[in-house]
Amino acid sequence: MDFGQITPIYTNDIEENFKQKGTEILLQVEKEFEGSGIETSLQLIRGESVGSTIIEMCNSGEFDLLVLGKHLKTRWEKFLMGSTSGHITHSVKCPVLLVNEKATF
Repeated sequence: MDFGQITPIYTNDIEENFKQKGTEILLQVEKEFEGSGIETSLQLIRGESVGSTIIEMCNSGEFDLLVLGKHLKTRWEKFLMGSTSGHITHSVKCPVLLVNEKATF
């Protein structure tokens, strides 16, 4: 049986695409704060676990505020999987501002 040629997936290309998209998003956010008088520090970070990586980074530096997006979940999903934002909020030293995914500004 011939399945034809299978195209390999290049993880470096996938990672580079994620990095490029993340950088584009950070540049958009940076433009939003431009001229506001608010000092910002935006960083694109990579790690095995989102929660653990954010916690480690926040607790190893001096930050005035962590702004974190929050996804709405059903009670059942929260019970089964927990809440990443909740875990982060209770584990970092700096204040946390949770922004609901449906928030508008």
